[in-house]
Amino acid sequence: MISKHRAGCQKGHHRRHKEKPFAFFYNRFPRYEEMQCYMRMLSRQFKNFARVETIGKSYQGRDIDMIVISKFRSRKERHAAFIDANIHAREWLSNSTVLYFIDYIIRHRQILNLMDFYIVPCLNPDGYEYTHTQVSLIAIFVT
Repeated sequence: MISKHRAGCQKGHHRRHKEKPFAFFYNRFPRYEEMQCYMRMLSRQFKNFARVETIGKSYQGRDIDMIVISKFRSRKERHAAFIDANIHAREWLSNSTVLYFIDYIIRHRQILNLMDFYIVPCLNPDGYEYTHTQVSLIAIFVT
């Protein structure tokens, strides 16, 4: 599973949009692999204040990744916010909301003068992927 994930990232899952470089999630619900690739791309592009950490594994063996957005140079105690999304499999909008928030922080870095952010866009990758492949859209949005 990990090698498939890395191969997908290398093939360029995230095509840049000229007007919105991080907008792949603005008009559709991204798959879990795309979210991981997006966070890794941010950590490579913005090394001074973004890094990705794997905080655990799902039941089916998927990495559960967290992006840390911070002024890493600071050794002082700082305020911090922990944000997670998609605890329940059918919460598709929560992922996109958190990805939008990550995008906002990256674009407005001055907020990092006040606090750090620890963000997990998908706590339940197995359920999220299951609902993309095994559950009808009617069941997701009606119930």
